[in-house]
Amino acid sequence: MATKENDFQPNESALCDWCDYPDLCPKRKHLFKVAPLPENEYLKEDGVVLVDKLATLTEDFKANKALYEEEKEKIEEALIAYAEANGYETVAGSNYKAKIKRDIKSAFPKSGAPDREALDELVKKLGLWDKVSSLNTSKLGKMLISAELGDNQKAAIQEFESKEEKHSISLSKLTPKE
Repeated sequence: MATKENDFQPNESALCDWCDYPDLCPKRKHLFKVAPLPENEYLKEDGVVLVDKLATLTEDFKANKALYEEEKEKIEEALIAYAEANGYETVAGSNYKAKIKRDIKSAFPKSGAPDREALDELVKKLGLWDKVSSLNTSKLGKMLISAELGDNQKAAIQEFESKEEKHSISLSKLTPKE
């Protein structure tokens, strides 16, 4: 995909398995580099070591997070019941205190729920849409690089655009073909 003239970004797809240039592609060249290594060298290669450590930590975090969240939820429920049964709004511990606040907040159908479309139409009909809707800047950014907008529209929106370098890492298991 070209973002600027002569600036072709690699685009991973199902066709990658048939590409003749995996050794040149930034999305595949590390896989190409480490694939022929003997196991003892492969497991010591810096990139492999780092990814394996990240994967282990991520898996441990996910497993422990679920356990901690479940336990935390049970303790919070018990604490709320204890406070309500005794008429407390604050419960003291040895080093902390817990303030229990009770709020009743409005809830509305989420996007995709059966009544959501009717709610959207009602809000528009009442002239409230502009007051309660918000801009999705992620979608706006995607529209700027698509063919969806005209040149004048793009130019007007780009006056507000700034570029930020962000990094993200996602883990996935290698497939047998890789």
